[in-house]
Amino acid sequence: VYYSLLVAALYLSSSSSSFHAAAQQTVVPNVTQVLTEAGNFTTFLAVAGAANVTQALQSFIGANNTAGATAFIPVDSAFTSEVVAAYGNLSAANQSLVLYYHVVPRFYNATEVLTLSNVATLASGNSSSAFRLRAVNKSSSGVITIYGNLNSANVTNKTVNVTAFPIAIHPIDTVLLPKEIFGTPPPA
Repeated sequence: VYYSLLVAALYLSSSSSSFHAAAQQTVVPNVTQVLTEAGNFTTFLAVAGAANVTQALQSFIGANNTAGATAFIPVDSAFTSEVVAAYGNLSAANQSLVLYYHVVPRFYNATEVLTLSNVATLASGNSSSAFRLRAVNKSSSGVITIYGNLNSANVTNKTVNVTAFPIAIHPIDTVLLPKEIFGTPPPA
């Protein structure tokens, strides 16, 4: 009887502490829901869903809740017919890398994002130099431009900050194309 009571007490103690720890954890926002509510990301969500990237991003954000994330998400008009054709010709792995190239594994709000310089993206993986965003600039008219290693994109709307969890979504007008996949640009 004593042994049964001891086992029951240990079980209840561990269940209670597990429940208490779970209750204290930060609730990770649903990436798809946040982008859907922010609007104008239908094409990105479709492309990311087809490449299983939204599920991977959700897992990354859930595991990385101390550093957060910053995403430069192309708006629907950024997916021109040329971009869609070029993207469609890529392998599944390269399609995922293009999408991961738009996410920095650290939270930068609208002011902090201006300090970015040669920053790694999720596509960088363990590489010290591949798939990096070169810089961010703010023009005198207030336009924020993100410079990739092959092209650039302008932030189109107000940044969406998820305050309960450190995520910043910066809508951009162009799909960023990494040179590691698309090669070097032709001479001007």
